[in-house]
Amino acid sequence: MKHSPQRFDVDSLSEDIRECYQLAADCARRAKAEADPQLRQDFLDMERRWLFLARSYELTRQLGRSAPSRASQDARAGA
Repeated sequence: MKHSPQRFDVDSLSEDIRECYQLAADCARRAKAEADPQLRQDFLDMERRWLFLARSYELTRQLGRSAPSRASQDARAGA
């Protein structure tokens, strides 16, 4: 997840999305194998957060693809 805070490259989000889902799956596996109830819950909480982040990236990607580019907006405005 290597994005500058100033801009997102919408096309590269698929790598980040995939990584989030992989990390979530790892947390789920670790939770299943964990004997300590508190640690198990911690892993399940982390899994939930990774899934939330993946879905957030997916939404960002969808919005980025459906939104008109700044250049086309400027062209229509006559700038």
